[in-house]
Amino acid sequence: MCDTWARKKLNGQQPPKHNIDTVDDLLTMDLKPAEHFIPDLIPAEGVTLLVSKPKVGKSWILYDICVSATLGRELLGGRKANQGRSLYLALEDSKKRLRARADKLLGYHMGPCPVATATTWDRVDAGGLDQIEAWVTATRAQGHAVVCVCIDVLQMIRPLGGERQSVLPHRQRAAKPCAIALAASQCLPNPARLILRQQLRRSALFDQRTI
Repeated sequence: MCDTWARKKLNGQQPPKHNIDTVDDLLTMDLKPAEHFIPDLIPAEGVTLLVSKPKVGKSWILYDICVSATLGRELLGGRKANQGRSLYLALEDSKKRLRARADKLLGYHMGPCPVATATTWDRVDAGGLDQIEAWVTATRAQGHAVVCVCIDVLQMIRPLGGERQSVLPHRQRAAKPCAIALAASQCLPNPARLILRQQLRRSALFDQRTI
């Protein structure tokens, strides 16, 4: 899908050459400031990885982001996310747990909460990207803005590989196609933010206590 999009974008032409700018050129350019999905925290486009040691509340944060963005309420220290529909892929949870957490996150909220959730999904190399794109396209066709897709966790949707393969190439193969599918596809003119939860392994090369 990504290669097809690239060919359509270039329309059979050669890719453009690299542009070289001086610092003086950069200082005179009228560059659009970065937009944020959550002010001063998460940009409005591309891919964000949420990484930390186990049991610090990463899944709760992702779920709260989706709920708060859909309802237009504040979160994470009074910040207000861009309002719109969200998709939460809770691939390590059950519907019963999602229901229990939703009760706590919603509190006294009595209105509807149309956050889309799923506890199973295909991997990115087995149709998972197409399914995400289809949901985004269908939701926008109904007149709703799509602001984020949260995937919990990255290991559950990345391509399967041999045990001897490096973890880093796996992450690149999973995150990069998702970014292209959501932010660069011609059918997604207003890119959605993709947030991936990544479990920190004990074999990481840095001290978990500093995260």
